[in-house]
Parts: sequence; C-alpha cells; structure tokens
Amino acid sequence: MPIDINNKEQDFLILSGDSSNRSILPEDYRSQEVNDIISERPGFWGTWSLPIFLVILLLIVAGTWFIRYPDTIMATATLTATNGPREIISRREGKLTNLFVQTGDIVSQGQPIGWIESTAGHAEILKLSAFLNTAIDLLNENKTESVSSLFAHSLNDLGELQPAYQQFITAWQQFNDYLVNGFYYKKKNILEQDLAFLKQNEQALTEQLSLTKKSLALGAQDYEANKTLYAKKVLSAKDYRAAQNTYIDKQLSIPQLNQALAANENQQVDKQGEIDQLEHTISQQKEIFAQALHTLKSQVTGWISQYIMTAPVSGRVMFLIPLQKNQFLQANQVLGYVNPADSKYYARVNFTQENFGKADTGQEVQLRVNAYPYEQFGYISGKLNYISSVATDSGFLGNVVLPHGLTTVYNHPIQFRNGLKVQAVIITKQMRLLQRFYYNMMKKVNR
Repeated sequence: MPIDINNKEQDFLILSGDSSNRSILPEDYRSQEVNDIISERPGFWGTWSLPIFLVILLLIVAGTWFIRYPDTIMATATLTATNGPREIISRREGKLTNLFVQTGDIVSQGQPIGWIESTAGHAEILKLSAFLNTAIDLLNENKTESVSSLFAHSLNDLGELQPAYQQFITAWQQFNDYLVNGFYYKKKNILEQDLAFLKQNEQALTEQLSLTKKSLALGAQDYEANKTLYAKKVLSAKDYRAAQNTYIDKQLSIPQLNQALAANENQQVDKQGEIDQLEHTISQQKEIFAQALHTLKSQVTGWISQYIMTAPVSGRVMFLIPLQKNQFLQANQVLGYVNPADSKYYARVNFTQENFGKADTGQEVQLRVNAYPYEQFGYISGKLNYISSVATDSGFLGNVVLPHGLTTVYNHPIQFRNGLKVQAVIITKQMRLLQRFYYNMMKKVNR
C-alpha cells in the first residue's frame, strides 16, 4: 500500500508544534464523539448527583440518632387464665338434632346448648332429671309425702334409661306403700297416740298423788286430835279405832299411787322404744329409696352429659365452626368455648440465664403467639410485673399481665386455649439505632 507523504508531514508538523503550519489542520480533526462530549453542557444529575448522595447519606446518619431500636430479651411463655374459657365438646358421635344458641349469645351455667340424636326423648329426660333433683331436696327436708306425688305419672320415652327407670319405680312403690300410705306410718300414729294417753294418765296420777299427800297430812292432824281426846276419855274406843283405820287407809293409798306411776313410766318407755325402732325401720326404707333415687340420678346425669351439650360456665358462647341443625358431629369434638365475663389472662414466662440481668418489673412485653403469626395478626402487649428470685429447673419464672386481654395490637382477638405457647419479647431498653450500631461494632471488635 503506498504511503501518503503529505499526511506524514502534517502529523510531523502537529507533533513539532510548528504554529505556522497549523492552519493546514482541518477544523474537524477530532472525532465527532469527542467533540460532542467536550461541547455538551453537563445536566442536573451530572452536576448535583454527588452532593445529593452526600446529603442523603448525612440524613441517614442523622436518622440513626433519632430512630430508636429497642434492646430485647427473648423468652418462652405460656398463656394461662383465672376462670378461663371452657370448652364446648360433643361427647357422642351423632346428628345435632337441636341447636339453641348462636355465637355471641350469653348463656348461664348448665343451660342446654344443643341435643345430639338418641333413642330417648331429650325433653322427657330433662323432665325426669328435674323431678329427681326436687325429690332429693324434699328427702333432705324430710317431706316424704311430697316426694311420693312427684312420680305419680309414668314416663315412657326414656330410651336406654327405661329399664333403670322401671327399677326405680319399683323401689318408689315399695317406699310409698310402707311409708306414705302404708303400715309403718299407721303403726307409728297408733304408738304415738298410746304414748300421749300414757302421758295424760301420768299427769292424772301425779295430781292424785299430790292431793292424797295433802289429805294424808290433814288426816294426821285429825288422828292426833282424836288420840288426845281418847286419852282424856272424851272419845270412845270405837270412835278412836274408826279414826285410826281412816288414817291407815290414807297411808296405804300413797304406795299404790307410786306403783301406778312406776308402771305408767315403764309403759311409756316401752312405747317410746317401739316408736324408736319403727323410726329406725322408716329411716332404712328412706335410705333404700334414696339409694335408688341417687342411682337413677347418676344414670340420668351421665346420659345428659353424653347427649345434651350444656354450658360449662356462665358467659358468652364462641363457636369454632359454623353449626346448624342436623349437622353430623364427631365424638369428643371441640365445637367452641364459653368465655366467662370475669376471665383474667396472664402469661407465665420462663427466663434462661442468658441476659436475665436485664429483665426487670415494669418492662413492656410483646407476646407473639405461635399459632397466630404476629406479622399477620399482631402481638399481644403486656407488662412484666413479677420475677422470681429463686431459679427452678427450667430457669427463672416471671409473670406478665395483659391490660388489653387477648386482643392484639392489630385489634384481632386471640381465642384462649389452655397451655397456648407464645414467644415473649421483653423490651429492656429503648436504644438509638446509632448506639446499637456502635455497640454491635464494639462487640465484634472486642471478640
């Protein structure tokens, strides 16, 4: 390829710096790209990007002073309660034939919530249960006649309890025959009448004895007067003997009356003994009937616990699942809870040895329930109000009170379950973010 001598000379002149020959250079000797860069004026970001970055960096550093990042201790805890919610459980497998309450309803303890299907009539079982409760109260008050009238009408829709009810009715009939309208009470009435007659006879004999003693005292005075007259020959021997016989007869009546009183007393003792023996027999009959009564009551109570769901405590009903009539239920299925109005919740915290010295009463606590992710449901706020001074096998124990109950900071209610595990975050100190960076850096340097 031929060499361009003119171009070589031009390059030499440029490198030698000969200004006299510079006029021969073309005006656009530099490339178009270089000319564009040199001639273009810098824009806003080109001029101010570095200062803006420095300002933002300074703001971030300043923000670490104003932003607070708490120093915390992590611990495990368990939710507990005084008079906490009680479970509503279906004890039997079967169809829900009746549902009497809905979520949010207020119920009292023992109030029926629902019926599970059975061969027996639920209403008739409840009627029998009410009769049995009344009979037990009347027996305790010794109102036997009233007990008898409770079971005058038969119940025939008791299902599997019908045989037990028939056995009870047999015992009730025997109790009724012997006690209310039968032999024992009639005999007792006769004995009590005999005893009352003997007491009246005793009173009459006592009065007669008292009068006889007064008459004997007057007869003694008359006898002494006649004796004096006889000694003075004023009274004849015949009249004196007659006065003496009269006085002796009065003396003889005293032992006779005492003997009659003793016999009367013995008769009263015998009658009272018969009454006591009869009352013992009556008591035995009552005990036999009471045992039959309590046996049937126990069987009815067991049936009710299986086929009738009742409120375990007074409070507000909260169902875990939607319930409706004719819904099939599994055995021992937890259907919901009854929340008492006076429930008080708290958390029992287990501290380990690590960083335990930072914990103190009055510090704020965040309780994060394992079953409810706190990112979605929030945490329960509390306050540490007690720390044990003696360690246990699991560490130191603490107690956290919950001013807002089981409602999270996201206003989401947490349903209490006994033994619910939570993670406790104890805020020991509100530190500045810059301080925390410094402490972490110093900790790494010291290592």
